[in-house]
Order: sequence, then structure tokens, then C-alpha cells
Amino acid sequence: AEMVHRVLRFMHETPPAAYMRPNVTSFNIAIRCMGQTGDLAAAQRLLATMQRHGVRPNVNTHNAMLFGMAHAIFLSHDKEQASRTFPTRRDRQLLDSMFEYYGRVTDNESGEFAAPSDDTFQIMLETLVLFDDARAAERMWRVWE
Repeated sequence: AEMVHRVLRFMHETPPAAYMRPNVTSFNIAIRCMGQTGDLAAAQRLLATMQRHGVRPNVNTHNAMLFGMAHAIFLSHDKEQASRTFPTRRDRQLLDSMFEYYGRVTDNESGEFAAPSDDTFQIMLETLVLFDDARAAERMWRVWE
């Protein structure tokens, strides 16, 4: 995780040179790595840096952000399953954040529209399975339609 943070600091602090301008793919990889380390704040800062550099997020960017939120929930599930405290209040807040983010980036009116992909659908459904919550699944369907 420390190496990922050093690379991200470099990307954030170094002005892009003509020979080394980060593109949507490099940002997406870095955002996904931050999600895998559980550092959602760093992923959000990286998304903001991406936009500041004029790189437009795509569906893979949004999937990387959703993946990070889902990964945090999966980690909590694995940890809390033994003590039977899943889902915690924080898990519910993360799920709400996922829906809020998903709704915002799939909304044509927001200007951030990115058509969801099969991966988007899979990330959301796999997360909902942990909650065993039919209402949440219906909520996702309504956003998906």
C-alpha cells in the first residue's frame, strides 16, 4: 500500500509533462488500487486530480470508485461475520454512498453521465447479496432502468 501511495503522490504533485501525461487508463488503475487498499479518500482525491488535469472519467473510472466502496464493505463483512455484527452502520452508509454515487454518474442531467456496464451491474449486485436486502436490489433496478 505504501508504494501505491508514493506513486499517487508523484502523480498528484508532478505537473504532467508532454511525454508523461496521465490518461484515463492510468488514473483508473490508480483509483482501483486505492479502492483495493481501502483508502476511499485517496481514490476521491485522485478522481478530483484527474478532473483537474482535464481527463474525463469514463464508465471504468466510476466502476473503480464503486469497486472501492464495495471492497470496503466486503472487508467489513469478512471481519464482522465472525461476530455476527454485519452489516454495521458504516456498511449501510457505504452502501448508501454507492447508490448516491451510482445515481449521480448515471444521471444524464448531471453532465457526468457514463452508461453503466455489465461490470457496474455486477459490482452493485455482488454487494447487495451481502446485505440480503430485497428492497435495496429493487432500488438498484429502478436506478438501472
